[in-house]
Amino acid sequence: MSKVEQRAIAAVERAHMAVRRNPSQIVTLEEAAAQAGYSASRLHAIFSDRYGETFGALVRRVRLEHACRLMRARRHWSLTRIAYQSGYSESSDFTRSFRRAYGLAPSRWDRVAPLNGARKNEKNRQADTIAACDTVLMQAAPDTNAPTWPVRIEARPAQHVAVYPVAEAEQTGRLREGWDQFEAWLSTRGQMRTDRLMMGLSYDSPYDTPGSVYRFELAYPVDPNTKAGAGVVIRDLPATQAAVLSCNGDLEVFSGAWDYLCRIFVPNSPWEPGLGPTLETYFDDPRPSGMTLWNMDCIVPVQRSGGAE
Repeated sequence: MSKVEQRAIAAVERAHMAVRRNPSQIVTLEEAAAQAGYSASRLHAIFSDRYGETFGALVRRVRLEHACRLMRARRHWSLTRIAYQSGYSESSDFTRSFRRAYGLAPSRWDRVAPLNGARKNEKNRQADTIAACDTVLMQAAPDTNAPTWPVRIEARPAQHVAVYPVAEAEQTGRLREGWDQFEAWLSTRGQMRTDRLMMGLSYDSPYDTPGSVYRFELAYPVDPNTKAGAGVVIRDLPATQAAVLSCNGDLEVFSGAWDYLCRIFVPNSPWEPGLGPTLETYFDDPRPSGMTLWNMDCIVPVQRSGGAE
């Protein structure tokens, strides 16, 4: 990858993180372009190519999905409060955005069921249209009678990491291929260490983000002087409080752990979702099992709830 291409990736990475770190603040394409040192049209083209959506679409989607996370976690909060907390000037603006994205008013959502078919394969996703949204709401509610999982709240330190995007990571072959490529990149730079662990991360929601733009990345702690390259970016993950659940088992256990943490524990706890990415820390390499056995921590950033309205 040329220096020009790497500079472009670094520029859109900065713009992307500016949106993610403060979803309630509107960042314009012109502002992001000025900070990146590109024209608005050039940044628009680079951003769309790397992330599969325009910069403006990302800004709108991140703000809406932040509102959806709050609705899941704080089911007693009014829509007015949700809208305000998410940066909407009027609750009517939030309602219009929600209806446009999901095909129904937020007042009709049960605040539990998935809003779309994220992480499904493309064939299944074709049937997951807005017109089918009312049917989706009748399905896939978490099993509140299932055994509880032990969840702990931890203070997680800041981390300096290399990050590698994996397209269609829900396909085990693509995830394994991405793992191999990222590990090779790390090895050539002398960064693979026995005291470091591979991680997965995503700023998107497996319940609400459209599958076509859902983004999963592998991450690994690196030395401070490590340079980006070959599609790998360097990112600083801030220190945060987090809800952590350990799981060790097959894909059903893996899925059940995430479902419990995000859809049962957090909504019924004194915590609400934080702004950082959800994380997976892998204690064993899943490749020998064909990516079917996972020994890992599921990690959700949280902050103390602001209380009832």
